[in-house]
Amino acid sequence: MTGWFFTRIALAALFGVVVGAAIAVRMERNGKERNGGRSRVYWAYSYAGCIPLFILAVWLLNWAFYGADQAMDVLLALCFNTFLLLFVYYAILSLLMPWLRERISGWACVSLWLLPNVLYIIQIQRFAAGMPLFVIVTSGDWAFTLLSIWLAGCCLLLLYKIAEHLVFRRRILRGAVEAEPEAQALFIEELELAQFRGRRPLLLRSGAVATPLSIGMFRSTLRIVLPERAYSEDELRLVLRHEIVHICHDDASAKFSLVSVVAMCWFNPLVWLAMSRSAEDLELSCDEAVLFGAPKDERRRYADLLLSTAGDARGFTTCLSATGRSLRYRLKNVMQPPMKAGGALAIGLAVFFMLLCFGQVALAYGGGVGRDVIFNAHELSEYRLQDEPGADEEALIEYLASLELRELTGSYDFDTFDARHRGFRFEGPQGEVYVGLYDNAVEVLIYSEDRRLHTYYVPGGVDWELVTAAVGA
Repeated sequence: MTGWFFTRIALAALFGVVVGAAIAVRMERNGKERNGGRSRVYWAYSYAGCIPLFILAVWLLNWAFYGADQAMDVLLALCFNTFLLLFVYYAILSLLMPWLRERISGWACVSLWLLPNVLYIIQIQRFAAGMPLFVIVTSGDWAFTLLSIWLAGCCLLLLYKIAEHLVFRRRILRGAVEAEPEAQALFIEELELAQFRGRRPLLLRSGAVATPLSIGMFRSTLRIVLPERAYSEDELRLVLRHEIVHICHDDASAKFSLVSVVAMCWFNPLVWLAMSRSAEDLELSCDEAVLFGAPKDERRRYADLLLSTAGDARGFTTCLSATGRSLRYRLKNVMQPPMKAGGALAIGLAVFFMLLCFGQVALAYGGGVGRDVIFNAHELSEYRLQDEPGADEEALIEYLASLELRELTGSYDFDTFDARHRGFRFEGPQGEVYVGLYDNAVEVLIYSEDRRLHTYYVPGGVDWELVTAAVGA
């Protein structure tokens, strides 16, 4: 294995240990009683985010600093690598999740669904990327046509989901009124128990909902909405605690993050299935936090609440109700909670493998023959090889001009100590040109243009015998 791969393993292991340790600390404190049982703290999933918005920001920054052409290349690389990672990660996680649910906490299960947001970290770690293990070759026209269709579907789905959320929010809040003083007093007690900080959400009642729910992406827009039905004091306390835990976990942001993943893979039914499973784990995690250390009679009341509620949870909302298979599993988890591990090890391993595998498959597109890509269609006789006395200049230039080159998505730092490598400088009509040869790749830098190092894939590989014959050892 080459030096860059060992570097990548070390960085992936470091991030895995750091993330796993941070998760272990959070899970050890999450929902535990403090101050002699007078308060509890519920931790949020701190890496919820929106991958499409991050990709958009990176694209705009590249457009501003490097121009439209490089921005489109970066966009294609980001989208291709992100899609591939999401596709593989969620396919594997969907298969493993039934087994994991029996062995690790609900909080850890939700964290695993949200882990692809460490793609933000991966972009910093890309400097350790060497030659990808697998390359998919396609034409440039097809690559950008498919990219356009994919991005259009992604944007349309995101806009639809946001609009659906806003319409649903408006419908349930229209005609909603503040809850009665008794409910408000219990609400304040539960907020203090959870050590809730910041602006207090409004507690409302609405005839448009059949189940308690919380709605709102920001503290200023947060609302807890109760249906127009009577609850006993114990039932209402459990209902309010459930919704407060959702807010403390920042589950609305987590749902938006997961919807953005669906948008990135909108044509993949497996990802849609994975997202429905992740919504179930959000509720399971909340159940575990609400009932941590609860006696059996309190668990029974909570189970009765689940059985008596059914409702709609459209948009980025969280609600107490459940249906079908999810309800059966939640009831079993409530009444017979299994002994589970925290899950920090599983999260650390997932981070390690995700960082290790990201960028290992690349897309090769567009390009052309070396005459056009390297020598810009000028007469080959106008170029002179620099710093290679005694070399067969004409044979080398003819060979480079005949190479089939396909531009690689992403940027790479080839290990010149472990890989076969030769670099050449040419002087010609377009000024100085650098060409770096590797086993299956060619680097081209034209100094008079954008001083950007372009990396090309060579489908047939570099003919080292011919290169050696032309320039010597």
